[in-house]
Amino acid sequence: MQRALARTSFIIGLLLFNAINIEIVSSCASGDNHGTIINNYGCKGVAQCANIPRSCDDISPGQSGTYLISPKPDLVQPFYVYCYFSGHKPITKVSHDTLSETEVTCDGAKCYKRDVTYNANMNQIVALIDVSSECQQYIKYRCVGSVLLGNGDPYAAWVSRDGDVMKYWGGSTSKADYYCACGDTGTCVKPGTKCNCDINKGPETSDEGYLTDKSKLPVTRLMFGDAGGAGEAGWHTLGKLECTGIA
Repeated sequence: MQRALARTSFIIGLLLFNAINIEIVSSCASGDNHGTIINNYGCKGVAQCANIPRSCDDISPGQSGTYLISPKPDLVQPFYVYCYFSGHKPITKVSHDTLSETEVTCDGAKCYKRDVTYNANMNQIVALIDVSSECQQYIKYRCVGSVLLGNGDPYAAWVSRDGDVMKYWGGSTSKADYYCACGDTGTCVKPGTKCNCDINKGPETSDEGYLTDKSKLPVTRLMFGDAGGAGEAGWHTLGKLECTGIA
């Protein structure tokens, strides 16, 4: 009888252990080493993962790759990010479905719209941003005769996590409406403009840089236009969300 009870208890324990790990894995993106990472950090359940690193900054620098993090274990489920350890400080990267350069092929103002889907939900991403000291996201528009922000008559915009339509571009340190990086430094290809693409003619040029306002990141939608007529062309690029440090 005692042997039978012991065997029953062992089976029940094994089933519970597997159920916990299946629940954790199903809540995260797939990957070859996920089970190993979960077990190494001693995760006890989706909402009880205090032993998992908050971000890549809590991980001893090693091989860059995919790791499980839990920025706020009492509020959000753990999720997977890419940890980059080759620089002078760890970088936590969250990927999305809009990384590749993509052509814009319509002519009206903001006629082109592209929603950005991330590899984590917004609550998880905001938790990472909250625990990080700095976050940034690279954005670029490459253009031929395609207006960007138009000195106040914009054909393009990016949308913040709260749905705000933003009126400045990556690289602008002033974050003033209708400014790109070259507008802040007075280095635009045409004097008097605030973005290179606002010359609205050839040759090919671009506006690019990092968005750094943590309260607005990540980018959730891109909008462009003025790229459907003869001699007009545009291509957009959006980088991964990158966060560093512990706030």
